[in-house]
Amino acid sequence: MRALSSYDYAVLQVVPNIERGERINIGVIVFCRTCAYLGLRFVIDEPRLRALAPDLDLAELTAYLRAMEQMSLGDPSAGPIAAFSQAERFHWETTARESLSIYCETANNKSNTLRQMGK
Repeated sequence: MRALSSYDYAVLQVVPNIERGERINIGVIVFCRTCAYLGLRFVIDEPRLRALAPDLDLAELTAYLRAMEQMSLGDPSAGPIAAFSQAERFHWETTARESLSIYCETANNKSNTLRQMGK
């Protein structure tokens, strides 16, 4: 059995209208320094997003999330941020944004944790 490691994660949310306070979870970023792990997963629930934000450009949202995913992976095609260390990329992607919540937990399998959170 693997030892438990602490990790940070951030929940990605779409906030269609800040005045109404509605938020839709669409993804998660998981970072574990001791495991050298950084992963991002997202799922777009089109019917739910359309119900709350009919004018939302889903193609643009998807492109933005894919770019974040590539940055998380350190893909050089994602631009200069991708060259940062994993910790720097995590903190850059999770800097104070209206639609982001950051949490700390422990687990022994970060990939499985990311899959479970992304459901």
